[in-house]
Amino acid sequence: MNAAGLSICILSTIRIDDLMLKVEQAYENVHGIPKNENSAAQWAVLKNPDQNLLGGFMSRWKREGRLGQAFIDGRCNWRKTKCRRPTSNSW
Repeated sequence: MNAAGLSICILSTIRIDDLMLKVEQAYENVHGIPKNENSAAQWAVLKNPDQNLLGGFMSRWKREGRLGQAFIDGRCNWRKTKCRRPTSNSW
């Protein structure tokens, strides 16, 4: 890896850490509110580095430094089959 690649990797790691800190703070915030167990549970799942959501994605990106085209293509294909864009007449 050249110097530019290394600096991008370090910058990405800092941004990942910043984002995950904000996610952790959001979890702690909702976790401290009485009768808010469902929201706290959702944040816990979202931030979990062993799951395939935000926490897992960021953990993998941080560990590998970048994501391969196969990963990106797979995610894009999954999104196209699972989600559809609303059309003007679908409302």
